[in-house]
Amino acid sequence: MIKNFKNAISGECGGPSVETIIGIAVALIMGVALIAFGRAVVSWIAKSKQQVNNMEVGNLTSTTSYT
Repeated sequence: MIKNFKNAISGECGGPSVETIIGIAVALIMGVALIAFGRAVVSWIAKSKQQVNNMEVGNLTSTTSYT
């Protein structure tokens, strides 16, 4: 198998095979990067939501009357 791989890299007849390997590798890297980015965005939104839920309303207390 290693012999075939070396032969494919060294000769022109292996060109499409090498291009295919590179294309698959790039696609996998992009897929992993997009998944990691998606998880980071979801985590950031969850943290932001938690921060907003923990905010206190300024100067409003239970003793304040609006009448």
